[in-house]
Amino acid sequence: VLGLQCPFWLLEDRVAKCWHSLVDIPEARKGIEVRELFVEDRAQIGAVNIAAWEVPRFFRSWFGATLGRDGFRHYGSFEGDTLVSTVAMYVTGDIAWSGFGATHPKHQGRGYQTARLVRLLQDAAAMGCRLLHNETAAGTPESPNYSLHNIVKVGFTRIYDKEVFAPTVMK
Repeated sequence: VLGLQCPFWLLEDRVAKCWHSLVDIPEARKGIEVRELFVEDRAQIGAVNIAAWEVPRFFRSWFGATLGRDGFRHYGSFEGDTLVSTVAMYVTGDIAWSGFGATHPKHQGRGYQTARLVRLLQDAAAMGCRLLHNETAAGTPESPNYSLHNIVKVGFTRIYDKEVFAPTVMK
């Protein structure tokens, strides 16, 4: 696998674990619609994630594998008919997890991640959850992670950073 582009969990030394209480949820961002995705959106979900994570195409089916599965919901934002930003959420009991968040590189910096996070918070609260968990690369002062910045800006609390025990020789 040397030479392949790899997901952050193979490249970063630390992952920031974050959570958000569902008591005080920010208002939705105006101008960006986030809607639920379904099985027919699987190919576009894969395409967005492949572009955002810069991973080989064989990962395409992995990103949409939980579509239609119990407890999972997928969300996305479109520009015209093209999906440009996507995320998944899993709910069990009163806890929600979110992951596979990605925005196509050509569409980053426009507020899609923030809009997705607010929609997840709203839906998780409506389903009776008390908190939503998320994680992303921790970044460093020299190389900050803008995803983490957005997560904290929306009101998530950075609980701790965990070490990643995976190959880092691929940097």
